[in-house]
Amino acid sequence: MKAKVVLFNPPFYRFMGSHNNKAPISLCYLSRILQDQDIEHCVYNADATDSTIHWNLRFLFDNFETYIDAVDGKGSLYGEVLENLMSMEPTTVIIMGADPLVPTKDWGNPFIAAHFSKRLRKLGVFTIGIGPYFSLDRDRFIDDFDCLLDGEPSETILQAIQDKPSGQIKAKRLSTNIIPSFDHLFPLQQTKAAVFTSFGCFEKCGFCVAGQTYRKMGEGVRFVDDEVLVKDILSRPFGSLYLHDLNFGIYSEKALRHRVELLEQHEIPDKYSFAVDIRIDGIDEAKLSLMKRMNITHVKLGIEGLSDAVLASYQKNQTVRDVVEKIELIKKFGGGLWRSALQRTPFDVVAWHGNLVPFKYDTATFMTIGSISYDHPDPSIFTVLTSPSDTAGTANCDFVIFPPRWLVAEDTFRPPWYHRNLMSEFMGLVHGQYDAKPEGFKPGGASLHNCMVPHGPDADSYAKASAVVLKPQ
Repeated sequence: MKAKVVLFNPPFYRFMGSHNNKAPISLCYLSRILQDQDIEHCVYNADATDSTIHWNLRFLFDNFETYIDAVDGKGSLYGEVLENLMSMEPTTVIIMGADPLVPTKDWGNPFIAAHFSKRLRKLGVFTIGIGPYFSLDRDRFIDDFDCLLDGEPSETILQAIQDKPSGQIKAKRLSTNIIPSFDHLFPLQQTKAAVFTSFGCFEKCGFCVAGQTYRKMGEGVRFVDDEVLVKDILSRPFGSLYLHDLNFGIYSEKALRHRVELLEQHEIPDKYSFAVDIRIDGIDEAKLSLMKRMNITHVKLGIEGLSDAVLASYQKNQTVRDVVEKIELIKKFGGGLWRSALQRTPFDVVAWHGNLVPFKYDTATFMTIGSISYDHPDPSIFTVLTSPSDTAGTANCDFVIFPPRWLVAEDTFRPPWYHRNLMSEFMGLVHGQYDAKPEGFKPGGASLHNCMVPHGPDADSYAKASAVVLKPQ
């Protein structure tokens, strides 16, 4: 098979000794877009094999070391897959690092996709990355690809193939009047049971990468056009289909009834059965009756329908409340309001683990240093405790104190000047007087200045410090 453009789903399960024969649905939507423009291409699912059985999860966990090697860019499977890929003689390869339409944080790996991209670029192939991780963590992957497609699979693929730009192409939503194409799959025998009935999600589950991507894109939930949904279903072989709909469990009875009656008009429930994802708190007797009419035979309950004990047994590291009651953090930055869903409240107390233990320190013993000539040294001289991050020169958190000390700098405005910080700054006064706000900031008070929020001394402090005789104080 020869193809100038290859839509590539890298191996994932195969690095653990198994496989995944499900057709990569986002790449199949892109295939339809390329097919309509008569662009020569194929959809290469390197995770598919001819096997008819799957190992259970225990086998995969027991063989996880080979997957870790793959994330580090090691493993003979890289060479085998690249042989197949380069035999197609592509000039452009679109590499998917997890499906942007599927609600998951595990199935598909951006690091494996990035390793393939780096190898292909060395061979002179133009690479385009697509996937939720590339949208949410752009800076980590931007240098591994020639360009990245943000958001859903969409017609922006045509611009990327034609213009071969660098950097990231802004997100564009997928049309709701398009059905995926399975005409260019390699290998041929792949499962084509996934049908999308909507794009986007009303929920804000912190564990769902797709949900986080949709919140970043905005524009809310969009439903597939009725006639397009019917056409898509009837294009599949009779049998069981999986309805990908992140909102199915929270449909109103009226909306669900509309879907059921639409399918009944085309006798679809007589020819197909369906599996759906649903929240347990989204089911009642009326909806169950409609689901039976629709011939829904399999229901996957979301983890919010489980107990805390079951979640703990699967090491999910979250409770039912964590899933159902997400914390929404809202922050003002750059003249706009930004929001993000958090797994838990930012005011949770941090405990200790492993060989880390609580430590008590008397800050009165802190030895202060400062300027004995002029100007302000960097405030980091007051750092008592720091939590370094994985980025050099950047901390997760710094604990800083301004204890009693002599100020002797000459030709210097001694209070903290008007400034802003990259780090968010939370400050409290235990005792004494704060030189930047002697009257407006009393012991027991606290202030919070988020990232890049300007702040500094009040007008009275500025006027006084500008005219004061600079003697030791």
